[in-house]
Amino acid sequence: MKAFELSFSAVLLRFYLMMGIILVSFFIGQPLLAFLAFPVLLSALLGVKIELKPLKFMQFNHFKNERSNTSGISVAA
Repeated sequence: MKAFELSFSAVLLRFYLMMGIILVSFFIGQPLLAFLAFPVLLSALLGVKIELKPLKFMQFNHFKNERSNTSGISVAA
C-alpha cells in the first residue's frame, strides 16, 4: 500500500464510488450506511494505491508439477 501514487482517473472513480455509497444508503432509508463512504473518501484524498502481490511460497516454476519453496530448493509436488 503506497500513498500519493494513485492516478487521477482512479481518484475520480473513488469519488464516484463514495457518492454512490452515500446516495444508495439514503435511497434505501439507511443513512447510517453513509459512514461506509468515509474510508473511500480518505483513500481517494490520500491517493492510496493498493497492489496485490502473489505470495512467495505459492509461486510456481516453469517445470511441470514443481513448486519453489522459500529456501529456493525445488520440491516435486
